[in-house]
Amino acid sequence: LDEDQMIHAIARYPEWMCGSIAKSIQPMLRWLEDEIGLPKYRVQKVIAGTPQLLLMSVRKLNPKVTWFRQYGFTDRQLARAISFSGGFLLLSLEKNLKPTVKWFEKTFYLQSFQVVRIISRSP
Repeated sequence: LDEDQMIHAIARYPEWMCGSIAKSIQPMLRWLEDEIGLPKYRVQKVIAGTPQLLLMSVRKLNPKVTWFRQYGFTDRQLARAISFSGGFLLLSLEKNLKPTVKWFEKTFYLQSFQVVRIISRSP
């Protein structure tokens, strides 16, 4: 992150400064690059916008990513959704994400591929 991004991230979520670099921050940055496939500049954007991710456990995020992939997201679509709004990874899979997807399907009579397109364009 550049200086302005750091200032913005600290101002939005100062608690992340208390996180363990080796146990939470570095694993999250690596996960976003290696598992999600985001280039460094996108990782910086995601963290600047959602610094809370730095304190999240990768183990807690993996089931969400697995579910999105099983639902039909390609790696590219998932990376795009996360780069636009990493904050949706903070939501509960059972309480927020799955019900919202089901709501889209039922309310607008959408098929899964249509929901994937909508979410990957603007989560």
